[in-house]
Amino acid sequence: MLWRNEIPLIKIGTPNKEARIKLIAGKFNDYIALEPNPDSWAYDLNNGVKIMLIEIDAESEIFLKVVRKVCFECYMPLMPTIIQ
Repeated sequence: MLWRNEIPLIKIGTPNKEARIKLIAGKFNDYIALEPNPDSWAYDLNNGVKIMLIEIDAESEIFLKVVRKVCFECYMPLMPTIIQ
């Protein structure tokens, strides 16, 4: 179980041009999130699962690097298609 007050809060930048990142799962730079439930796909860091809530001040920027590209359909091939 993840408790709000235990989720890592990472601050990047300067006070007026800052990005605040709550790291829910995975790792970001030198930070590692709290350990998820052992039954979660995010439990093994080698799976590359990363969940972050990012809040950015106006006129600020943050760069996220792509570690690897993943095709969503590869993992959810039986999802129903919605027809409108």
